[in-house]
Amino acid sequence: MKKVTMRDVAERAGCSKATVSYCITNRRSISEETKARVRKAMNELNYHPSRERKARGGGHKVIAILVNDFYYMTPGGLLDLIQEKLYSKGYLPAVFCMPHDANGRQQILRSVSKNISIAGIINMASQVEGVDLYKWNNGLPTIINCRDSDLSPSRLDYGQITRICANAFLEAKRSKIIFCIEDHCINRPVIQWYLSTFAQIPELSCRTVLLPKAKLSVEAEENFFKEIRELFAEGYNGVLAQSVFFASLIYRLAADEKWNIPKDLSVISLEDSLLGGYLTPPLARIKLPVEHMANVLLQALEERLDANPKPFSYDQLAPVLIPGGSVK
Repeated sequence: MKKVTMRDVAERAGCSKATVSYCITNRRSISEETKARVRKAMNELNYHPSRERKARGGGHKVIAILVNDFYYMTPGGLLDLIQEKLYSKGYLPAVFCMPHDANGRQQILRSVSKNISIAGIINMASQVEGVDLYKWNNGLPTIINCRDSDLSPSRLDYGQITRICANAFLEAKRSKIIFCIEDHCINRPVIQWYLSTFAQIPELSCRTVLLPKAKLSVEAEENFFKEIRELFAEGYNGVLAQSVFFASLIYRLAADEKWNIPKDLSVISLEDSLLGGYLTPPLARIKLPVEHMANVLLQALEERLDANPKPFSYDQLAPVLIPGGSVK
């Protein structure tokens, strides 16, 4: 069977090969009518730019992995596990740390899409949406981790995570909860999902405390501690931390103020990091089935790399709480 090339798409769409390339890479302004013809031709011919990249040789087995940052990246070592599995299958993972600003993210996505050595993308960065990937991925096979998107093979019920944490707090007789969040994350759908679920639990009162972790300073940290102290004085004695980083700050403050964890204050982290187990007392944290998550992601990606994608069954993940010793 003859391999479909960009030239074949150009002939079917009635335009030049350069125009097809520009439509794919968004490097020049092309009319919507022409873009529609090119997309139609690509679909009819089942053309994928990544296949032509493979035909040209080179390091075509590189997989780009997009992450939030190098302090709060992925749950429970998922990034390390995915990299190990990619290596074992002959792929070379390349990790890209996505900046907080939209322009910076677009620049990285453009550079990834134009790099002919990259064969596919795994998106684990919560600030990169499916619409961004459709716009900038240049037709590369793309998978998103745990998102309500047609590019994601798995789903995570964030409401269930909230209820697990709420039950743990209520069992510890903590009805006033402080939710510690990075300031730039407050409007993300996942965080709003947590907050809306808390609002539906009448036994609990939840207040948010924000910290500009991306631009952390002594002043910002002191303001953060001041808010926690004020809320603790008002009877707020449960803390839900977005990450182990936030939990470690609470542990430090508790030591300074001589608050006992878990006697005076209960702490749960939404991030499952091994570091949490080394805190004293060991940190209670949400654990996700990372081995299963990694297998689902890689299977879905390989199907797309082989141009044999199957409809997603939208695997529903089951989180659990690692009790630790920070919740009595």
